[in-house]
Amino acid sequence: MALIAGAGAATSGLLLAGWTKPAEQRYGVAFFLEEEITATQKTAIQAELEKASATGGLRYESGEEAFARYKEMHKNEPGLIEKIEESGASNSLPASFRLTVEASDFDCRTMEAVGALPGVKQYSVLIEPINQIPGFAVRCSW
Repeated sequence: MALIAGAGAATSGLLLAGWTKPAEQRYGVAFFLEEEITATQKTAIQAELEKASATGGLRYESGEEAFARYKEMHKNEPGLIEKIEESGASNSLPASFRLTVEASDFDCRTMEAVGALPGVKQYSVLIEPINQIPGFAVRCSW
């Protein structure tokens, strides 16, 4: 009985001191696809990702769309874009599935399972920037 009363008192003390549930973070997740992915593999990856609790849904991004987004991000660096276009590397960006997950604690298990599916080249998880704190990568596999 004393143990239960002590736990209740400790919890009440933390709440009174201003402790609350951890804040939700936004995690940007990208699954980069193999160049030679089959339609069946792509459908299987999409089906698994649709099970994730994504904020704003799941999007597919072609290699061309990825390069257009890259150009927009680096529009103030025209020399960089020119060099990439001249080298032909603009055609080598992979297609991907992208989603955003909001959670106080990120569970990598779903992402690891999808990342192991045939047709996935690699995946990345990034905590998005918040309140002038820069974002950073989350390492899901050891």
